[in-house]
Amino acid sequence: MAMDRQAVLQALNERIASGEGVWLGPVRELAQDIGIPPQRLYYLIQAFQQAGAIWTRSRGPKGLEIRNSEGPAAGGGPVAVKRTVPRGGRSHFCPWCGQPAESGWRYCMACGKRLPAG
Repeated sequence: MAMDRQAVLQALNERIASGEGVWLGPVRELAQDIGIPPQRLYYLIQAFQQAGAIWTRSRGPKGLEIRNSEGPAAGGGPVAVKRTVPRGGRSHFCPWCGQPAESGWRYCMACGKRLPAG
């Protein structure tokens, strides 16, 4: 069963809250726990970070550190996905699901399907 973006973000927020404001571990284990493929979770984490919904930092062999959007000094609590206009000012949309996509993305962050070039 495919999870939508908001469900994945909610699952991340739950793990952040249960870890007292931080989740730290391998993304593969988190993907398995949530129930989505690891590659899809990597793309979604990248999209959430670009949208300002979460803050991440690589912790080397320990995995990925994920916090709410305020970073290490944050007080905790769930956050929602912020809608932003792409930096170039021109919006693109996935032909499969209709969700916004920035130019240069190879895969849709919402449905995971490959986007057409250009």
